[in-house]
Amino acid sequence: MKSENQWWLFTDDGLIKFDFANVMNNKLFKYSQSSKDVMYLGVNFKEFIFITSDHYGVLIFDTKSQKFIRRKPFESLGLHYIFCDRHNRLWLTNIYRDIEIYTIQQFLSNSNDTLNGFTSNQVEIKDDIKVFISQNKGLLIKKDGETRLLELETKKLPIKSIYKAKIIDDNNILLCDLFNIYHYNWTIKKIRKISLPNIRQIEDLNSFRDTLYILSNNTLHRFLWPSLIKINSDIFNKYDYRFDHLCNVTDDMITLCHGDEYVRFSSFSNVSVFIDSYIYNSVYEPYGQEHYLATQNGLFLLIETHNVKSLTDFSPILKDNPVEQIAQSKNFVYFVANNLICRHHKKTERIDIFDQYVFETTPIFGIDSDKLTIAGEQIMEIPLSDAFVSKNKYKLLLDYVLVNNNKTHLENLNDLKHNENSLKWRFYIPDYLHSNVNKIGYRVIPALDTSWIFINNHREIELSNLAPNKYTIQIKAFFANGQISDIRDYSFTILNPWYKTWYFLLLALTTTIIFGFILSKKYIQSIHQKHAIEKQITDLQRSALQAQMNPHFIFNCLNSIQNYIMRNDKDIAMEYLTKFARLIRQYLNASNTDLVTLDDEISMLTNYLHLEQMRFNQSFEYHFQVDKNLDPTEITLPPLLIQPFVENAILHGMTSITNGGQINIDISKKENQLQITIKDNGKGFDKNKNTGMRRSLGISITQKRLQYINDHAEGNYAISTTSYESGTEINITVKLT
Repeated sequence: MKSENQWWLFTDDGLIKFDFANVMNNKLFKYSQSSKDVMYLGVNFKEFIFITSDHYGVLIFDTKSQKFIRRKPFESLGLHYIFCDRHNRLWLTNIYRDIEIYTIQQFLSNSNDTLNGFTSNQVEIKDDIKVFISQNKGLLIKKDGETRLLELETKKLPIKSIYKAKIIDDNNILLCDLFNIYHYNWTIKKIRKISLPNIRQIEDLNSFRDTLYILSNNTLHRFLWPSLIKINSDIFNKYDYRFDHLCNVTDDMITLCHGDEYVRFSSFSNVSVFIDSYIYNSVYEPYGQEHYLATQNGLFLLIETHNVKSLTDFSPILKDNPVEQIAQSKNFVYFVANNLICRHHKKTERIDIFDQYVFETTPIFGIDSDKLTIAGEQIMEIPLSDAFVSKNKYKLLLDYVLVNNNKTHLENLNDLKHNENSLKWRFYIPDYLHSNVNKIGYRVIPALDTSWIFINNHREIELSNLAPNKYTIQIKAFFANGQISDIRDYSFTILNPWYKTWYFLLLALTTTIIFGFILSKKYIQSIHQKHAIEKQITDLQRSALQAQMNPHFIFNCLNSIQNYIMRNDKDIAMEYLTKFARLIRQYLNASNTDLVTLDDEISMLTNYLHLEQMRFNQSFEYHFQVDKNLDPTEITLPPLLIQPFVENAILHGMTSITNGGQINIDISKKENQLQITIKDNGKGFDKNKNTGMRRSLGISITQKRLQYINDHAEGNYAISTTSYESGTEINITVKLT
């Protein structure tokens, strides 16, 4: 825009004075030095430029003095268009509100020289009186349309500082510095110092009806007004409390606070409650008997039952922000948090936020019957009916979606590969005025924790290392005015890897079934083969028993018994018969088991040798030599393992000897093997020549048995035979387990 032969540019960082001849002479003018200010349009009138800005509404720039003129009442937000007609009227509008028309004179004359440079840090309002305190300026009083400025260290206000002000009634105002109290009379325009006994350093000041309350040196004092007669206050000071603030005073209750302790004195009882947060101040709702506390960690509600509830924890904009100022009306509690003026509805607990201005520091406010008064560099009065009714001018927008840091479209999110499982979402609310106030909440379903997570505006949402599944990310916006948007859903699917797909799993299942069938068939065949082998072994055992208990042996035994009876040797016959029966029983028992102990095997051999010795008229002797380190009851071996070789020694070695025959059975242990040696002194034989002697059928059967066992037991048994002219030696090796 051109104004008085000078070009002015409206930018997103402020107003620029542009020099075509030398761009190095360009100069930037900002309304606020601490933040950016998007300026849209402007019109000029004489030396003034009226500009619409994103942060502060209509701004007025004086091209002569080259500075902005502050006009707070006209800095309403959300203005997009401005037009100046021929009657010098400014037409202001945006897409959400009706057209507003003001004369230029209204903008230029809307200033009060008395207020210029007055920065207030405290507001006190009662009925029609408003008192503004400035630590470096003084006292500003507004009443009945009149404004009075009492500057510090002047005749009107001869003090160096003001700590607090309290309106007693429509004519009397009390002021205090750290050590003294002063009384200002509106009617006579006089100020005087009040002398009170035992008042030293002043912490707080309050009044109710005709009583003045002063907190000094952690002690509460009471005085009647206006006589200033002291009232006994021992009821409050007998406890070891060190109070910081004097909060509320009613007909039958006084509340004070000390750190995080809230103390209530009443005619019924004295109660203290710990809030677990430093308390700045409070207001009391007598109808509901509720205390609203301004604390270091937000706004709290304390009910008479002493239940404490946070009222700002649910709001991500206000959560954990300190609340230092608090006031109330009939239906609302007003407070400041996060540099925002807010109100809490007592019944619905809804929180509205005043968003018509941006406060770079903590705003000071006051509430009367129908106005919100805001004090700071300027004093503004806004009708309560207009202060908290703004509509959302902005929407929650999706900026982009990144998959593995690559931008993608929403329609591509339904078939992401299993390794495309890191997503970034960026949502934003295009509200540059309250950029840091707006919050965005999100949660992902399904998830172990489905609680809402809140982030600042323009921040990215990072979802990393997601497992294959179908997901929904839910988004909602928390706008600067306290309103909440509807929840928006965005779905995306991360597919399983190929080896987890249904068709691969079906193929794998089919293959597994086929292989399982083949393996089971082979297993069944091996079971059948094993059963066949076991049957053969059983048959061999039975054959061995039959071979050992051959009819010839039985006939010879019975014939021997008959001879003893005929010779009238009944005792020997009975002994022979008893041993024969015992041997038959031992053989039958051994044939029903796979293993017997070495002790049982020796017992069977002993019975057998004794019978054979009796049958051969004691022509041979037998001896057992068992290693002392062996425990025969702990060692097991196949039944009837040794007997066939002993039988062979008798049949082929002892038949040619009438006297002096020897059969020695030696059993010992070498390393992990059992060594069994059967040696006789009969006539040996040559294995390569046919001597006319036949080996015992029991030996052949036993060797075949052991061969089957070894095939399935990794060579546990071995047999070797050595024949000499003077006898035969058989060695049996058994591997111990």
